[in-house]
This record gives sequence, C-alpha cells and structure tokens, in this order.
Amino acid sequence: MLERSIESLLNFTNFSVMDISQTDKVRFMKRVDKKYLVPIDILIKLLPELSRNYSIVVNKEQKTPEYFSEYFDTPEFNMYFDHHNQRNRRYKVRVRYYRASGDVFLEVKLKTPKGETIKRRIPYNENFSVELSKFISEKTPYKFEELNSTLTTTFNRLTLVANTLSERVTFDFNTKIATPLNKNSYTLNNVCIVEIKRDLQGPKSILTDELKDHNIRSTNFSKYSIGCALLYHNMKSNNFKPILLKLKRLNDGTFNDNSRN
Repeated sequence: MLERSIESLLNFTNFSVMDISQTDKVRFMKRVDKKYLVPIDILIKLLPELSRNYSIVVNKEQKTPEYFSEYFDTPEFNMYFDHHNQRNRRYKVRVRYYRASGDVFLEVKLKTPKGETIKRRIPYNENFSVELSKFISEKTPYKFEELNSTLTTTFNRLTLVANTLSERVTFDFNTKIATPLNKNSYTLNNVCIVEIKRDLQGPKSILTDELKDHNIRSTNFSKYSIGCALLYHNMKSNNFKPILLKLKRLNDGTFNDNSRN
C-alpha cells in the first residue's frame, strides 16, 4: 500500500519532527497557494532532498493521517461554475473530518481577486443547525439550507513545515474522489497533489526550486472542481480539459511535465 511505502521512506530520512500543536505560527488564514501534480515516483525521490529545510508535522503519532471531506454546492452548482468560468471571487463549502484528531469543521474557503485564499471554519455538529446556517450566511453569499452534498474526497496527507516557519506544504496521496453514495468515483493512484501554502507577505518558497529541478510547474487544480468535472459527465467542463488530460495521463503513468503548453 502506498501509505506504508511512504511511511517506510520517512523512517529513513532525516526530517525533524514537529507536533501539530506547534504549528499555530504557520496556519495562514490569509495566504497564497500554489498547487502541483507530482508523480509518485518523483515524490519518493524528492522527499529525502527536503529534509534539510523542512520538518514533518505529526498528529497523534501519525505522519500521514487520513482526511475525509464532504463538499456542498447549490442545486445549480454555482460554486463549481464560478471556478470553471474563472470568476475572480469564488467560494468552497465543505465539512472536513480530521481522522487523527477526531475534529470535524465546517469550512469556507474564499479565493479573492488578489489571489489570496482565506479560510474560515467552525466546529461542526449537525445538531447545531442555527449556528451553521448563520456561519454560511455571514461568510458566503449562500444559505446553508439551499446547499446539497455534491462530492466527497478521502486522502492521506503528509505535512511539512519550513524550518523558517515561512511556509507549510501538504502532500495528498491515495486520493479518492466520489459522488454521494459512491455512485461514481475516481482514484489518483499515481499522483500526489502538492500544495505550497505561505503567508501573502512571506519569502519565496524553498520547495519551488526543487520542483523546477524535476521539471514540475504549478497548475490550477481543485479537488472539488476537477472532481465534479470528472464524475458529473453532463457537466460543462471545457475550461478544465487541459488539466483533466494532464491528470489522466499522469495517473496512467504516461505523463511528462515537459510536454505542457
């Protein structure tokens, strides 16, 4: 299993360890994000190179804990189409289950016209409908009551923090995307979704140069939007076709990032 392979690799690297309780200084609520699609074989080569400049975040003694997310959208998929149509201001709404800690949060992510990603969240309890409704109404242009469950994701996550505390990097693998009740699903067996998260005013990412050395460039990728485009077959997805093609070729083990436009 891939999770065990990566765990075994980490046991033979020289990463320092940071408990998740120590990461408050790198929880950027206002941040700039860059995402990369990285073949698993390159990830395995890359990780030992990062141990000089990064520490591993451990949560309840787990280095690659599992996450489960349930995404919500309007019946017309407004949030999906805002991304597809490249609106400068767009939202995502999800409930995220942090398996290692047992925490569950209702989360809203806002992408601003300036390129910032702002995340807000509150503890989730389905019995607290009034609080949840108020939160959604205050943080988004939507009403909680009008949102439907549209997609789920499950993945393992490795988190690294730069020794300078200037950035946080997540590596998501074993990613499974599914529609409600698992009617349709897609698994990313050979690709890791890497996201560099840094403060808007922070220095340049250390990892960016390492990825360039492996001929990997950033890409505009969203688990939610790409998942919808993959699994809702009648959904308009013209603007996502280049990234869909890249993802499928990479996941089949035939993609070379030098071939990108």
